[in-house]
Parts: sequence; structure tokens; C-alpha cells
Amino acid sequence: MSPFEGLTVLDFTWVYAGPFATRMLGYYGARVIRVESQTRPDQVRTSGLSRDPEDPEGQENSQQWHSINAHKESLQLNLKAPEARQVVLDLAAKSDIVVNAFSAGVLDRVGLSPAELLEVNPSLIVCSTTLFGQTGPLSPIPGFGNMGAATGGYYELTGWADRLPAGPFLAYTDATSPRLTAALLMAALDHRQRTGKGMVLDFSQAEGGIHFLTEAILDQEVNGYAQTRIGNADRWMAPHSVYQCANLQDDKWVAIACENDDQWVSLATTVGCVDLANLGLTQRQEREEELDDILQSWCSSKSPSEIMTSLQNAGVPVHQVQNSPEIASDDQLIHRDHFVEVPHAVYESTWVEQYGFRFSRSDGTPNRSGPLWGEHTFEILNDLLGYDGDEIADLVIAGVLE
Repeated sequence: MSPFEGLTVLDFTWVYAGPFATRMLGYYGARVIRVESQTRPDQVRTSGLSRDPEDPEGQENSQQWHSINAHKESLQLNLKAPEARQVVLDLAAKSDIVVNAFSAGVLDRVGLSPAELLEVNPSLIVCSTTLFGQTGPLSPIPGFGNMGAATGGYYELTGWADRLPAGPFLAYTDATSPRLTAALLMAALDHRQRTGKGMVLDFSQAEGGIHFLTEAILDQEVNGYAQTRIGNADRWMAPHSVYQCANLQDDKWVAIACENDDQWVSLATTVGCVDLANLGLTQRQEREEELDDILQSWCSSKSPSEIMTSLQNAGVPVHQVQNSPEIASDDQLIHRDHFVEVPHAVYESTWVEQYGFRFSRSDGTPNRSGPLWGEHTFEILNDLLGYDGDEIADLVIAGVLE
């Protein structure tokens, strides 16, 4: 039996942060109902790599949609229609978890506040995952994880000292938030199992991202040292950078991180600068530019695989900087079935990804792609809620079902 088997999750989230969290529950047994609307379609529906280059914005053509929303059902529901409120309340009465990504006040205005949802189902877990949370002066502001990363302090720490802050790639707190959201939901489920009571969870993605900067915050508060961007360098490791290889002809690089003196001795011996092997960390940092030049010269004539074999055998942390095709063909990821081919209603098959963990007693390997637009609307309304044909027809006429 899967850990979340028997649970029903009503998913009002979109893009990355929320959908990644609810997908995790779906992989391990939960029934996840993804509520969509043509009045506010999920941006992922029409972005990223398209399966049809001639129709890049086609609603079923986004590769990332069918991975991010794998193992979910789709219900088309226009929340702006007044009659949609009762449908949501009926769904909440049948659900265990409701997750939303609406800014503060949005659900209150349509009569679907946490209090109103809990009134129909006191054991319900209502979770909000937004950029700034549901309270405070910034709570009404919608946004993406790049804003969360900037607010949380990441942009000051990434990039080069003589350049503008670069920030980590894409919407960074969209990547850090899902695991925290899932952990919150599991804690709430544990509490409900012990007490029978539901609860309201208010998760701020920007605040959650700060958790991963604990060391920098403590450094400032305790030591008075304000960490800032230093490129590829590291305060506690040297050498620590990326180096171009393959005769500098292709965009091929390796990352090397020398953690301690023993690794430096191995690295210096391997690259042929034994006379520098006795340098300590402080000395290596003082001469880091010189050492980087030595490593760059040594790497430039070798392939990434040659460098990895040589240095890994010597106990030095190194790996090729991989692009997307190289990740897809990575032997380690293939061994762990990280990318899984699953059936797709339009394209016969598509690829979805697993999470980076495996359970010994529960298989979370996905076997379904993301749903087509509104694919399960009738099934959910008829089988789960017990609506008959006339009731469903009335919802269509009222503009609730798009």
C-alpha cells in the first residue's frame, strides 16, 4: 500500500511550486484533482519545450506540463462563476487536503475562505503556498520564485563581485518550496491522524527559502560578516571553480571542488605541480588565480570523462558540467530510472521525472502523464460528487464548466 493511498487532494496551485508538491503525493498514492480554468490557464500549459513546434502554445503540447502534473486528474472549473462555489464546497467535503496558490483575500472574495471550507469538512487540511504568505503588507502581491530568491537574499550571494547580482537560475524558491510544502502537509496529516482535526497552513515561499541561507544569516548575526558574491570561489575550499576542456573547442566544462589539504595533495600530484602540494588553504586562496590557470591548462587538452576518471580515482571531487542531453543520457540517472516514459493520450508517450529519493516499501515510479485539459471533469462530478446529467448540464449553462 502506498503511503498516501486513499487520500484526495484538491489542487488549486499552478506553475511550479505547488504542483511539484502535490505531484509528490500523487506519485505515492493520493488522488490529486488539478482544478484548471480557461479564464486563468496555467502558464506551464503553453510554455517550455513544445511537442509540436508548429503549435508551441497548444494546450496539450507542453512537455513540462505533462511531467510537472503527472499522476493528476484535471477538472475545468471557472471560479468566477457564482455557481462554482458550491462545487468546490462539495469537493472539499470529499477531500483530505486543499492546496491553493492564490494571493491573500482571493478565496475569501468568492466565499471559499479556509473557515468556510472547514465548516463543510472539519478534518480538512487547507494549505496556502504563496510568495509572501497570507498576512502582512506584501501578502497581496503575486509573484514568482525569482522574486522570492531576491527577497530572501540569494541574489546578493550569487554572481561575481565586479558585476550586478546574477541570482540562481530561474524561479529558485519554486525549487526549494515544494519539499517544504510536502513536509508541512505530512505533518498536518500526522496531526489529524492523532487528533481527528484539520488545520490551516500558511506557507510563504520567500520565508521558506531563507531557511537554506541559515549559514549566511548566522555569519552576519554572530560574526558581523556580510557574505556576498564571489563568483565560483568558496570561502572554505580552494581551488573551487569550473574549467573548460576538450581543447576549448566545445562548450565542455568540469567543476572541481578541493575540500581539504589531502585532496589538494592528490590534485596537485595528478596535474603535475607537486612543488605546490604543501600549500595550505590560506595560501591556496592567496594564489587561487595562479592555481586556476594551472588547472585550466591541464584540463584544456582532455575530455570531461578523462578528467573525471583521473581525479575521481585520486579522491578529488569533480564532475562534468552537464547540459540537458547529457543529463538525459547520464548513466547514474538511467540506473535509478530518474526519467520514466509513460503513456500520453495525444503523443502515445511522454517523459516524466522521479524525485531524488526511493522508499524500500513503496514504489513511487510514475505511470501516468499529466492530464489533458478537463480530461476527468465528468468522472469527478459524476462519480466522486454524485452529480447527475441534469446537474452537470446546469453547470455548463452557468459557465462553471468551460
